[in-house]
Parts: sequence; C-alpha cells; structure tokens
Amino acid sequence: MERLEKVERGQNGLQLEWADALERITKMLARLRERQKALERMEPREPDEPTEEISVDRAPGLVPSTHGLLTPRQKEIQQNILKRRAGG
Repeated sequence: MERLEKVERGQNGLQLEWADALERITKMLARLRERQKALERMEPREPDEPTEEISVDRAPGLVPSTHGLLTPRQKEIQQNILKRRAGG
C-alpha cells in the first residue's frame, strides 16, 4: 500500500510540474504573439514580400539583438561577458 501511495504522489508531482510548464509555455507564446503583432504594426509589409532574416554567419562581426544590431561598444562588452563565462 505504501508503494502505491508513493507512486501516486510521484505521479501527482509530475502532473503539477507539467501543468506549470504548460502554463509558462502558454504565457511565453502569448508574449511572442504580442511582440510579433507589435513588429507587424511597426513595419507593415506587402503580403507577398519575403521576410529575410540576418544570420550571424552571413554577417560576420554583427551580433543580433532584439532591437537590431549591437554597437561596437556593446559588442565589446558582450565579448568580455562571453570570455568570462568561458573561464577566460
């Protein structure tokens, strides 16, 4: 009987974890949708106009951020942070 109760507690714990994860994912998706709508309002595009993303591979030396590209000073700070994280 104890074993069954232990398994049930474990299952209930997992169900709560999944419910929490689902709630966080749902909130994150809602924020992303709102951000996308805001971007679309800021930059209206033609329906058939392709969207092109800038990749770091195609634009060496440029580090993308949420508001465009980093300034040289921001890139320097970012590189210092990455070096410290790498133990250097």
